[in-house]
Amino acid sequence: MKKTTTLLIILATALLQPLALQAKPGKGDFDKEQRREQARERMQQIDSDGDGNISYVEAESAEAKRLVENFDAIDSNGDGILTREEMRAHHKKMRPEGMKKRKQKEES
Repeated sequence: MKKTTTLLIILATALLQPLALQAKPGKGDFDKEQRREQARERMQQIDSDGDGNISYVEAESAEAKRLVENFDAIDSNGDGILTREEMRAHHKKMRPEGMKKRKQKEES
């Protein structure tokens, strides 16, 4: 019985290994609407006062590390508040760089 179980485990591992090697890194199949919804939900979590904008204190309190690190770059008018429009503009500006990094990662 033990030999049969062991052989089945070895066989299953051998058969499934090629599938694991073909899998590409990433977060899976998310469409744009799912990503937008996740972004909306995350913004609501960070926006503790519910005014639709994010202050530095809110970003810091929510432990939004990347948002805190890039706060000044995103805050295009320098008023200390991030609007949805400023975040979209920053994301759009950074998109080509992110795509380039992703492509390099896939090739390596």
